[in-house]
Amino acid sequence: MADKKPTTKDIYLLSQNPNLAPQFDEVYGDGAAAQVLTRVRPQTRAPYPRTQQQTTQPQGSYTGAAVRGLAPPLLGAAMGAPFGPVGMLAGGLALPAADALTALINTATAGAEKVTGGQYGRRVMPSQAMQDLLTQLGVPQAETTGQRALQAGLGALGSTASQMSGLQTLARTAVTPMARAISTQMAQRPVAQMVTSVPAGAAGQIAAESAQNLGPAAATLAAMAASMAVGGAGMAQRQAPVQTTAQVRAADTAAKARQLGFTGETALTPGQAGTNRTAQIFEATAGTIPFSAGQFTRRYGMQSDFAEGIINKVADLFGGMPAQPDAAFSSGASAVKSAAARNVDTIGSQIRQVASQTDIDLKQVPNFEQSILNARKLLASIPPAMRKDPLFESFEQFYFGKPNEELKLKVDAALSNVGLTPLSPNYKATQAIVRKQLVDSGIPEYEYLGYQQRGSLPGSDYQDQRQLFGDLAYTNKGTKIGTAFRSLRDSLDDARDQTFKIAGMNDQVTKLKDLRGSYGSAKDLNDRVKAAGDKTAVNYILANQDSLATKVLPLMTDVEKQSLAQAVLADIQQNSMFPTGEMDITKFGRNLIKDVKASPTTLPQILGPENATTLTNLAQVAQSALKSKVPTSGTSERTGMMGLLTSMPAKVGAAMAGGTALTGEPLLGTALALGTPALATKAYLSPRMQRMYGNTMDPMFNYMGAPVDPMMQYLQSLGMVNTQLNQPGGAFGGDMYPAAAGLLGY
Repeated sequence: MADKKPTTKDIYLLSQNPNLAPQFDEVYGDGAAAQVLTRVRPQTRAPYPRTQQQTTQPQGSYTGAAVRGLAPPLLGAAMGAPFGPVGMLAGGLALPAADALTALINTATAGAEKVTGGQYGRRVMPSQAMQDLLTQLGVPQAETTGQRALQAGLGALGSTASQMSGLQTLARTAVTPMARAISTQMAQRPVAQMVTSVPAGAAGQIAAESAQNLGPAAATLAAMAASMAVGGAGMAQRQAPVQTTAQVRAADTAAKARQLGFTGETALTPGQAGTNRTAQIFEATAGTIPFSAGQFTRRYGMQSDFAEGIINKVADLFGGMPAQPDAAFSSGASAVKSAAARNVDTIGSQIRQVASQTDIDLKQVPNFEQSILNARKLLASIPPAMRKDPLFESFEQFYFGKPNEELKLKVDAALSNVGLTPLSPNYKATQAIVRKQLVDSGIPEYEYLGYQQRGSLPGSDYQDQRQLFGDLAYTNKGTKIGTAFRSLRDSLDDARDQTFKIAGMNDQVTKLKDLRGSYGSAKDLNDRVKAAGDKTAVNYILANQDSLATKVLPLMTDVEKQSLAQAVLADIQQNSMFPTGEMDITKFGRNLIKDVKASPTTLPQILGPENATTLTNLAQVAQSALKSKVPTSGTSERTGMMGLLTSMPAKVGAAMAGGTALTGEPLLGTALALGTPALATKAYLSPRMQRMYGNTMDPMFNYMGAPVDPMMQYLQSLGMVNTQLNQPGGAFGGDMYPAAAGLLGY
């Protein structure tokens, strides 16, 4: 028993309570207490003195407590007053800063004692030295809990009041944006801060004394928690603050997740559902600690599986996820191409309906008639074989009539009977005489007359002729013939417009002009879709390229929409997969959101409004909050295993070292270092704790972290950190929080 080495905690308790010497000697051997007390000068009062049983009524003074509370911060502010408001701020912070430095030195000293076995004593806190000085000056001490609470509350008031003027000055004059932003945050609502500081300081003192029996660390934590709770409640906004864009987006995402059924074990964690950096940093850190990381991985995996189940439920309404994506693309593309061609025909029918209201009198449009003759003359210059093209023949016959084939055969037979051939002299003259005789005898010269011969073009034929000229121009593009027929098509349009105007039908001119523009766009789009591959044709619809979806989806039959829905599901399937074949829910979110942004109305027309809303909301949740499920094989898994082999032993080793240093016991220290985060994570992920976090802790952390936001923004502007903590694609497994990793040294 005598060989047992005193712990730092027991040495500290003995130094503050020498009457514990018998118990100390009983544990560490006779004379051990005397050795400690000769080396360590006991402080006159513990940081948070507890009320001890006394045989007499405690004395003390509330006036003395008030003086002891106000004197240190006001004295510091007075010393800095010659340097202005900023000097007062520095003076008011001098004593707390000195206490923090002294505590750090004492902690280092305790560590050195453990390593060397020596006893080096402890430095007296500057705040305690100030209290000792006040005692020597005759200021009564605070003896009761109420008096000490008053001292702590007025001390907080004095500190707040002495710093406020300096903070307000720094908010206007600080050199860096970060300093100005932090000062502005800390100087807000000065009256409320000073009023709240008194009960907050008093509550911390009372909580510390209540927890004193649990040790100094517990007392300190209790004081901090009580002060923050009272301070946060006292500084609560009288009206809800204006939410940032990120907060509005996070709240919308969380609401959509709940509507989709992400509850219980699949519910979003506070870090996923909100913008609070405390939760995000905790989750990022715990996600890298042994026995805690697995719990987060399991939660993220369950969320991913649940999301995939929602997608499959929608897919089941359309026959399920395609077993053969290529076949689905082919069927969907066929539906798209059919609808695109139908779109051309629909607009053509509308043009035909408008144009058929009157015929085109060729005498009223001499320019058009001359264009026809010019085109015929140009055709006469090309080789006869080329003129056999069906399109050329159609042009000739429509405008100049179709010669009677029976008449031609009779003329050829008559000439042959008299021994004439095309090489015979006077062949053409004789041919003309014979033709005229036969025509006069009643044999028609033409099977039907052309428009030129009849002197008018029926309005109902306008669209067919316009399409013919367009086809001839396209077939012969780059040639004089192609140019001629393009000009002829334009002349036909002018002829139609002129005759409408002559008839006083100006409204029809405007309507026809719009329809001609739509027809050209539809035909061009149809040509491109017809030449596209299956997947490209489907993507034309999803992206609503050139407004294709807007134009053709209303023309689709139910069967065609079913085929297109299968193609859309195949596209989702292929674009949202890991190389191993499993779904990457974050890829699904990114890709679907991109398609929805390109055309918000396309998906509802294909899948129906309700199903489209379900998938769109799920995509927003996946993109903003969910994490990719760790694949079961492949490169990513090997990378994860490499990380396990390289980083996990180091983390376990660090936990062993840290736990041993804190407790002095290797096994107990390691168990605490590894088990505590795991238990904390389990509690954190429980539904009850997450409800409490959202209702109580999150608002408190947001209040406490107000000055941290401008600091993070400033550091981000320098490229030192990334404050967008809740974005996919981070350092941990591809989707954890990059900024937290950077801040925490991972």
